[in-house]
Parts: sequence; structure tokens; C-alpha cells
Amino acid sequence: MRLDVICFSKDRIFQLSEYLRTFNKHVFYQEKPIDEWHPSQHRHDAVKGDEVQILMSVICKCSTPEVKKDYEGLAMKYATVNFMYEGEIEERSFASCLLEVFDRQKTSDIVSDSFVWFNVDDAFIFDRVDVDQFLPHFFCQSVGQSHKWNFAFHLKLTPNVWRSHMTNEHMLPLPPFQRFVAQEKCGSIANGKDFFLTFDPAQGRVDWNYPWDLSGSIYSSLAVEFIVQGILAKHGRAGVNHPNVLELYGNQFLKQSGRIESVQCACPSQAVMHLLAVNQVQDVFKNPLCKMELITKEDTMCNPSTADDLGRYYEKGCVLDEQFYRNDRFPSVHIGQVCLITGGSGPYPTKAQDLVSVIIPAHNAEHYVENAMRSIMNQTYENLEIIVIDDASTDSTRNIIESLMKEDDRVHLVKNSKKLGVAVALNAGFANAKGAYFARMDADDISMPERIAKQVAFLEKNPNIDILGTSIMTFTHIHTPLHDGQSLYAADINPGRIITYSLSPIITQWHMLFGCHFAHPTAVMRRSVVDHIISTTDDKVLYDESWACCEDYDLWLRCLYDHQFVIASLGDVLLMHRKHKRNVSTIQRSRQKDEADVIINKHLTRWIGLHVRIDIIQLLRASASDMEKQNGSEATQTSVDFSETIQIIHKLRDYFLSSCNRRYHNIPPEELSSASSYIRQDAVAREGMLALQAFTCNEDFAVAARMWLSYCERNEKEGRNAFCNLLGTTNAKRCSEYQQNE
Repeated sequence: MRLDVICFSKDRIFQLSEYLRTFNKHVFYQEKPIDEWHPSQHRHDAVKGDEVQILMSVICKCSTPEVKKDYEGLAMKYATVNFMYEGEIEERSFASCLLEVFDRQKTSDIVSDSFVWFNVDDAFIFDRVDVDQFLPHFFCQSVGQSHKWNFAFHLKLTPNVWRSHMTNEHMLPLPPFQRFVAQEKCGSIANGKDFFLTFDPAQGRVDWNYPWDLSGSIYSSLAVEFIVQGILAKHGRAGVNHPNVLELYGNQFLKQSGRIESVQCACPSQAVMHLLAVNQVQDVFKNPLCKMELITKEDTMCNPSTADDLGRYYEKGCVLDEQFYRNDRFPSVHIGQVCLITGGSGPYPTKAQDLVSVIIPAHNAEHYVENAMRSIMNQTYENLEIIVIDDASTDSTRNIIESLMKEDDRVHLVKNSKKLGVAVALNAGFANAKGAYFARMDADDISMPERIAKQVAFLEKNPNIDILGTSIMTFTHIHTPLHDGQSLYAADINPGRIITYSLSPIITQWHMLFGCHFAHPTAVMRRSVVDHIISTTDDKVLYDESWACCEDYDLWLRCLYDHQFVIASLGDVLLMHRKHKRNVSTIQRSRQKDEADVIINKHLTRWIGLHVRIDIIQLLRASASDMEKQNGSEATQTSVDFSETIQIIHKLRDYFLSSCNRRYHNIPPEELSSASSYIRQDAVAREGMLALQAFTCNEDFAVAARMWLSYCERNEKEGRNAFCNLLGTTNAKRCSEYQQNE
């Protein structure tokens, strides 16, 4: 296996230094740091016995002798890195340097799998990346019978990323994700708690629809040769003589080649890389920069200044504090937050862990409860109390819990003498909890080892967020005995869908108007939230016990609209949600829908000052956006008054947007603008789906046709999209070609 890492750098010594430092610190291959795999080490793959070469090249452009001197000093520090300096003559042009690296790869004696990892110097890595988890498996693995081309692995993308700073627009809905499992050629499935996500860029927007990307993306050498040769054939060496031009022409060629429709990409399920977009050195495109926000420790001795002074921080030995970036999430891959520490001083000191109370209701869960509890007992965050409420189980659930109590004194059991239901069980658990944070978990789910640590760290970093969830992966039950924590995350399960929830509290609140856009088993709440809710209810409880299925949806709406609390979700996939025949969503599906209709109706009357009939509520909730359909919402067709439902959507949109600026004043203006833009777009999409349903199923065809034509006159592009959705997958290609021609 050979991996060529190519970084492009111009006049940014601080960024390049941090790129090299964090790359060597956080990138691993078979448990060894990346620099131990330099060719001089003569390493071999411990699994396959093949020779492994990982080579790093930096193609540099230095505008002044002073800058070049700094680069030469950095080259001495990283002696195994091949520094290549651009010059004025053709032999030292960017194209010549780049093609020299490719030619060297072709003449390598490594005849097996070969890959290229492109980076720009403003990239930095802040969490561990094990490249053997996806090299070479992702690029050598076909995807079922779909004949997809596994083309690119984008390290900078995760489900947290929903807006583009470069274009100042949202990128929603995100494309649907599938779990990727690394697979050996023999067909055995690899184990590991971490996994990656695959997606179709044709279903994404902006960054999610940009497959040929030189900022933190990995490709097979065959794919790189295909793109580069295609560019050379059409544009000559001028087409590869600048990173931005290479990127632009590469994406154009990929579309023109006809291969774009087969392309599939992948990304991590959790954030590992950002791009520090605070100063611009290229002169091809005038991309907007992020406003630099300097964050330092008291002993760093750096004064707030502009991005042009980053070289001073390099001279003083300052480095980026990776822990700062691990604890937070950003909606864009390009960021302006520069958190510095003095090299060798260590990260910011961490305070003692606050107690987290994990509340787990259980009823007849003997097949699942041990796995669920062990996933909490094995959390990297250790200061926990694990409160399990046995709701009068008639199987061995209680015996299993009591056995685990002897093993771990953090486990506490609350016993119900008769079955009282989930809401009552949860209230009993919260009444017994002593933590500063309250976390939820179900007795048939599995939490990733770092789930609690990541959620608590984010809440401590973001005091404006009151309740925090995560994205989830569904899976089906397999009766496999599990005896230790690590095996809980083995890949011997049947993975289902990846369901992502929004990092944006604004978008989360908007989607809550139409359904429960939040995964209840992933919730972590501040104690202040719980105490406040309990103190304001007549029964002095958190959950309304009158609801049999939707106690969570009722709670979230009360938190958002009655008490002005802020709810968001990490895009990180931190919980595995088990699907089986005894799920409430399965055995009480009809009742769950009916309760949700009643709950939203109760609140709507107060919000917009109108009484709304239940049949209108049902149609309103059926106006599922693309995002909601991906996450499991079901649209239904009915012959009730579509125009009345559309008017309700308009009122909800106006009501919501009018309160956004006041309520979310602490959110950056550009993020607020992107979220508001999405909400307007989503309201238009919902109106379009309703108008289209009226056109296709309403008994009064003439009225429905006028409604549809009126919508299309006002929203030509959206009407075209809605009509393409109606045509279905058989004509999807024709619609795509038509839209591109437009």
C-alpha cells in the first residue's frame, strides 16, 4: 500500500506548521503514527504482509526570501517531508512539481493499492484518524449491485456541516447517509467503535456536491490519474498549474465525462478536521474569509491582532489547542476561531467532571438491557450515576440489572410494583437523579463510548444550548452474546439507516412544528432545565404522564415554545438505536401519530391564534420536507382543504421568522441568515408538496389545478423539483439533465 500526501502552501508558515504537526500527531496506520511509515523505515502491513509507504510532499510558493527561510527551517524540522519550491521557470512550476509527484508514484515498486491525499496548508486535524479503517477497503469495495464508484473520502465533512461559508448559503437538506463498514478482501467484517458514512454527492448541495476537492480529501491513484489526464487532454499543463484551477477543471471534467452519476463519496461520522480560513493567499478566486477570533490562555503572551500576524505566533512557539476544537462543533468546514496555547504548555486545564445522571427505563428487556447498560458503564466519561427503572418486568430484566449493580456501584435500581408506562418511569428516574446533567438512554439501545463525554464537553463550551441530542444509526437485533465493552461496537449487526438531526437550534425548532425532530434516547439536559420545568407544572413532574407514546414530543415543544429553552443535536452519530417488533413506534404506531397530532394542535392554537382542525393538522404534518422523509416521516394523501393547510404554513413561517431575530440574537448573523433562508425554502417546498398532492388526488380537479399552477408561477424552480419528485426514480435522470440545462 502506498499513500502520497500532497499539501499546497503559500506564504503561510503558521498554518503549514500546524498542518504538519497535527497531521503527524493524529494520523495513524495500524496503531502507528504516520511518520513511522516513512519509506526509510521499511515497514510492512502486519495484516497482509505487503510493503507500506506513506510519503508526504509540500509544494511551496514563497513570495519573499524571508518566507522561504522560514519554510526551510520547517523543512529541517520535518526531514522526512519532501519540500518542493515553486519557481519562475517552467521546470519549477506548480504543474511540474505536481506531475513529478505523480510520476514518482507510477515508478514506485509498490504494485498494490495506491492512494493520494490532498491538503491545503490551512487544514488542521484535531482528532485521531486511522487511515487503515478506510484504506484500501472503501476504494476497493463495490456497493451492492448499484455499480457505484467509490471516488473520494472527504475528511473535512461530517453531518455537523450544514452551511457553506464560501458561498454564504445553507446546504440543506444534507444527502442521505449510509454506514460504511471496512471489509477485508476475504469478506470478514472489521470491528471497531468508529465508522464512516457514504453519500451520493448528486443528492447534496455546495460542499456536499463537490467530489473533486483538494482540501482534505483522499482518492485512489487511478481516480487521480483519470481526472488529471482528462484535464491535460483539454487544457494542457495550464489546467493543472494552480490548485484552484486544478480543482475547478477537475469537477468540470468529472461531470462532462459522464462518470459523475456513479460517484459515491464518504466522510467521518464525527468531526476530525477544519480549515482555518482567516487569510487568503491565492489570487484566482476571491473567496470570503472568516473573521478571525483569537482565543488564548493567559500565559500565551499573544495579543489579539489580525490574521496577517499569524507568523508572530509561529515565532513565539504558539500552537492550536486541539482540545478546544474537539469540544465544539461548527456548521461550516471553514472557521475563524484561532485557539492558541504555547507549545509544550498543554491544553487548557479541565475542571473536575460534573456528575451526569443517566436515566434508563426498562420493561421486559432481558435480551437487550445488559448491552445497553454496559455501553453506559464503559463510557469514557466516568462520573456517572446510572439509574435504571424496572417498570414491573415479568422476565429476567430485574435480575440482570441487580447483577450489574454488584459489578458497578454507579448502577442504581428503581422498582415499580406494577407497569406504569414510560412517562411515569422516567419521572421516577429524574426524581432520584442527583447530577448536574441528566442523560437519557433506552434499555434496547447502545451508546458509543464517547457519547456522554462529547455531549457534556459541547454543553460546557456552549452555555446557550440547554438540551443536546445526537444523530443515530438504526440497527436490527441479532442474538449475539456480548461479554465486554469493546464487543458492543463490533460490526456483527445489521446496520440500518443513519438519521441525522440538525446542529442548528433554529432549524431544530422549526422542524419541531411538524414532527419530533430530535432523538429522545440521545438527550442530555442541564439540571437547571429539568428543575425549571418541574417547578412550573401542576403535578411537579417533567413528563406529562397522560401521554402513552409522545411524552418526549410534548416535552420538547413545551421547552421550546413555553419556556424558551434551546435545543440542538450533534451531527456525530453517537447512539445505535435498535429496531425490533416491540418498539413503541412499531406496536403503537397509529396511537403515536394520533397523539402527535393532538399535541401539535394544542400548541398551534396558541401560537397563531387560530383553531386548527385535526384533519388539517394531519395534512400539515404530512407536508414532509426532503430532510424529514430521509429521517422516516411518512407523507399521506387526503382530500381535505389543501389551501387552508398552505395558509397555516405561511402563518407558521411568519410567526417563526418574526421571533428568530429576537430569540437567537447570540447566533452569528451569517448563521442566522442561512437558517432563515432554509426555513423560507422549506416552507415553499412544503407548500409545493401540498399543491402537488391536491393536483393529483383532490376530487375538484379544476380547483387543484389552479392551485398548482399558481404555485408554479410563484416558484418555478421549486415546482419543477416537486414535479420531478412525483415522477419518481424512473425519470430522475431526465429531470436532473433538465435542471442542469436551466
